[in-house]
Amino acid sequence: DVYKRQEQIQQQRRSSDWLTLSAPQRAARMIYLVKCAINAKLRSTFPASSTTRISFNPDIDLRPYAEFLQRVTFECLPWGALLDRYVLKPKRLSALVYLDPPYVVASQSGHYGLCFDSLEHLLLSRKLARINAKNGGTRSVKLMVSYDDDPKGFIRSLYRPEFGWHVRTLPIQYRSGNHAKATNELLITNFSTGVTQ
Repeated sequence: DVYKRQEQIQQQRRSSDWLTLSAPQRAARMIYLVKCAINAKLRSTFPASSTTRISFNPDIDLRPYAEFLQRVTFECLPWGALLDRYVLKPKRLSALVYLDPPYVVASQSGHYGLCFDSLEHLLLSRKLARINAKNGGTRSVKLMVSYDDDPKGFIRSLYRPEFGWHVRTLPIQYRSGNHAKATNELLITNFSTGVTQ
């Protein structure tokens, strides 16, 4: 039975001793678990049912990434410490940094296992402003942040154009089975994307 086999694979991978794995193995395991989860909640949700074929085979699908993952550093740090270490502190840096923090509306409706409260969103915007202020000379850090367009405008208030941010509204549709919901997401950058709204 396809479903039972997929469940066995996921339970084995979820319960294995992560400390015995190399960084690339931990990354591959996490990719697999997230692929089999909804909104990164690691629960019994699988990309297959008893009537469908398995859509993700970690033994096959992760092989193309093995060589790439050997050159990647994986960290498990709070977001602020991660940005400090790799983006804020280096004196010389040329990078594009993409952030996808927990969305405001989705957090309020319980879609995430880990959420940001208003203070966390504020702290993130201030940290990004500090990174942006250090640009120039030997540093060129392009920042890109995606958020849901919360109806109260909280995120827009944190990333205003007068602070050097470019905010684009992107219409999207969330799909779940046969249901679709039209909404907007925000794409926030510290550089012009060359597209006007």
